[in-house]
Amino acid sequence: MTEPVTRAQGKVSLRVAAVPCPSCRGTEASYEREVEGYRLERCRRCGLVFVNPQPTLDELTALYLKKTPERQAAFYLNTVSPAQIVEYDRILTDLRRLSPTGRRVLDLGCAAGYFMQRAVAAGFEAHGIDLAAWVETIAATRGVMNVRSSTLHDAAFPEAWFDIVHSSQVFEHLPRPLDELREIRRILKPGGLLYVNVPNYRCLSIVLGRDDFELNTPPEHVSYFTPRTLTTLLSNAGFSVVRTAAYGGVKWENLLGRPIKSEIAEAVRAGIPAARETAGTVMFRPVPRPSLAGKLVRRALYQWLQVGMTLEAFARRP
Repeated sequence: MTEPVTRAQGKVSLRVAAVPCPSCRGTEASYEREVEGYRLERCRRCGLVFVNPQPTLDELTALYLKKTPERQAAFYLNTVSPAQIVEYDRILTDLRRLSPTGRRVLDLGCAAGYFMQRAVAAGFEAHGIDLAAWVETIAATRGVMNVRSSTLHDAAFPEAWFDIVHSSQVFEHLPRPLDELREIRRILKPGGLLYVNVPNYRCLSIVLGRDDFELNTPPEHVSYFTPRTLTTLLSNAGFSVVRTAAYGGVKWENLLGRPIKSEIAEAVRAGIPAARETAGTVMFRPVPRPSLAGKLVRRALYQWLQVGMTLEAFARRP
């Protein structure tokens, strides 16, 4: 690793340094593209695309911690849509099917605790952990308990304590994902299940060179996973991958040269206005079911081609 240097990011100066591949620790990489002034490289050993050079761990932590509780609470209430709740319930159904006796689940990067709330409703004993100090207070106001503000390593959970670990939209932020995965492996029971989802670098709009990388930009995002490279990372950490798939659309708007439309994108563009609804109404508004043709299209794009916006993986601790 080279000595850190300073790079301007908007009005903020961030210290950046060259790093080895976050997945295999390889030091040979080739230029991939530039996004928001940051260089993306592809590891020549395992194929992972990552930011290099990238902000130091302290800089990345500071970027996350500077967000205010009020802003983050409004953000999640605006963006946890009925469709997102349907996805949470779908994930929980899959977790129950793959771990029928599993009860104790950890949500790594739990934020405001919406996934935990759905997990408790589904009969799980849910625990949550997040780096930000505001998560305990915000979760408690919504009746979500067992939330801790801490890093995973500092939390020092007992060995082989959890049946399941869930982590949504976290690993793209981590400069040292192998360290996090090895700690997850330690706290999972033998045969325990890990669920991870991340932005998909194999999304159709990226494959076709039409993606604007909105909501998927450095310096907050430092790794860009495909089904193959996410599987490799999990295998490198000692997990056995059960399956990968994609979901969440293919950014049709980008394919047509337009900005993406989504609850998250609209909230960010609008500066995250005051929340429009209460948590209760968000939880239970029905979502239309897709037609048979829609189901076939989703299966082709998400399960077979895996070109959706979001990539997910289920893996076991041997």
